[in-house]
Amino acid sequence: MTATTPTWKADAYQADNTGQFETALEALMQAGAHLHTGGRFADIGCGSGELAAAMAQRGFEVTANDASPSMVDAVRERCAGLPVTAEVQDAHELTLPATSFEVVHSSWMLHWLADAGPALRAMARATTPGGLVVLQYSCGQPRAAGFALRDVTASVVDRPRWRERLAAVPLRMNHHPLDETCATLTAEGLEVLLTDDAVRVPGGEDLVSLRRALRAAAFHDQAQVLGDDADDFIDQVIQALLEAGALNPHNVRVIARRPLPAEKAAPARPRGAVRAFPLSVGELHVVRVEDQTPQLRRIDFRTDGAAPLPLSEPAETLTAIWPAEGADRVVLPEVGRWKFPPDAPRQHTANLTVRAWDPATATLTVDFYLHGEHGPAARWAAAAQPGDRLGFGGTRVHWVHDPGAAWTLLLGDETVLPSVAAIVETLPADQPIIAVLEVDDPADRAYLDTSRLTVHWTARGGLEGVVRSVEFPAGRAQVFGGAETRVIQVIRTHLLTERGLGRDEVSLQGYWHRPRA
Repeated sequence: MTATTPTWKADAYQADNTGQFETALEALMQAGAHLHTGGRFADIGCGSGELAAAMAQRGFEVTANDASPSMVDAVRERCAGLPVTAEVQDAHELTLPATSFEVVHSSWMLHWLADAGPALRAMARATTPGGLVVLQYSCGQPRAAGFALRDVTASVVDRPRWRERLAAVPLRMNHHPLDETCATLTAEGLEVLLTDDAVRVPGGEDLVSLRRALRAAAFHDQAQVLGDDADDFIDQVIQALLEAGALNPHNVRVIARRPLPAEKAAPARPRGAVRAFPLSVGELHVVRVEDQTPQLRRIDFRTDGAAPLPLSEPAETLTAIWPAEGADRVVLPEVGRWKFPPDAPRQHTANLTVRAWDPATATLTVDFYLHGEHGPAARWAAAAQPGDRLGFGGTRVHWVHDPGAAWTLLLGDETVLPSVAAIVETLPADQPIIAVLEVDDPADRAYLDTSRLTVHWTARGGLEGVVRSVEFPAGRAQVFGGAETRVIQVIRTHLLTERGLGRDEVSLQGYWHRPRA
C-alpha cells in the first residue's frame, strides 16, 4: 500500500502557521548571493504558497508541489500572474527533472514521510551543478535519542476515550535523524554547507496558539475525526508531552550544494559563503549626518555591544531595527538566528547597504536614498541626528567579485548607487566597467565618482531601454544591479535570453516592490 501524506486545508494551515514561512525565508536568506541569480526554484511541500510567491518575485521560475489539493489551489490563487507552476504530488513518490533547479527547497514536510530517502534523492538529483538543497523539518534528533514525542502522543491515542475513534487515522509524524539526512545527500554527491539542530519556529508560545497550530497541521487528520472533541484531545497530548519533557519537536535545518565539475571550461562565479544570520547584533548610534546630494544622505554610525561585522565583500547588507509605532524599545534578535523574544514589541526593519566599515574605530557608513515615497527607513534617515540609535543584525553577502570576468556591468536606480560605489572601489584598475543608472534628479548624479566608469544615465522609466541599447564587450561578464522588482525581472530575462549571458554571470536584486494591481 502506498504511503500518503496528510492533505491539510489551506485556510486553517495558513492562519496558524505563518512562523513556518518565516523560518523558510530565513533558511533561504542564509544562501546570500546565491538567491540573486534567479533561475528555477522547486518548493516541495509548498503549503499555501507564501514562499513560492516570494521567490517568484525575486526572479525565479517556481515549480511548487504539495500532497494537498487545497494547498495547491491556494498556491495557484496566491501566485496568479507570477511564474509559478503548482501541482498535486505526494512526496513519497516525488519526481523532479534531473539537474534542473538552482534551488530545491522543502520546509516542514520531510517528517510526514515514512521513508524520506526517495524524496531526498530526488531533490538532490534535481539540483544543477552549483545548486542548493535547503531543508527544514521536525524530528531530526539522533537515532539514539529515541522518538519520545511520537511515543508519548501514541500513549494518549491509546487511551480508551480515543482508541477506537482514532483507529483509522494513525499518527504520521516520522523520525529522520539529521546525520542520516546529511549522509543521504552526501551519497548523492552533494556537500553539506550548514546544519542547525535547534531551529525555532515562531508561534505556539501560549496554549491557545499552540493548540491551533497543532490542530491545523500535526493533528489535522485526528481533528477532522474528533470534531468538537479535538481541542480536548490536543490538550491531553500537550499535557502528556510536558509531563514527559518531550514537547521539543527537534527542528533541524540543512543546506547542501552540488559541486561544480572540475572540468568545467569557464569557472563559475564564486558565491558568498552560506552562513548563519545574523552573526553580529547590537546597537548603532549616529555620530555624523551629511547630505551627499539632495536625495542621498550619509550617516556614520558607531557600533555598540556587537561582535565585529563579518564583512568579506563590498556592498554587503545589514538589517536595521527600530521600534514601530506604539513600541517603546529596540529589541535585538538572537545571534545566529533571526528570532525575537515572544513578548517583543513590533519592530521596523530595513536592509541597508554597508558603504564603508572601519573596524579600528567600529564606524559604519550607510548612504540612504530619501525617495519620494518616504518609507519608514527613509523617514528615519531624513530626521536622524547625532545621538539617535538603531538596532542591527548583520551581515549578508549580495555581491562576490568574479576573478574570471573580463568586464563588469552595474545597473539600477537611485537605490543601488551606494552598492555601485562600494563595488567599483574593489574592481581591478584595468577592467572595463559599464554602468546604466536611472536617476530622476540630475543633481543625484554627483554622488558617484565616474572617473573609472562608462556611465549611461537615464531618467525614471528608462533603465530597461538603455540596457537593451548598450553594446557589450567581448568575454565573460559580471553583472550586478538593483531596482524595482518587476523591472529587474525583465532585465534579467533580456540578459539571459537575448544577450546570452550565463546565470552565474548575472546577480540582480529587486530592491523594492511596486504594489501589484
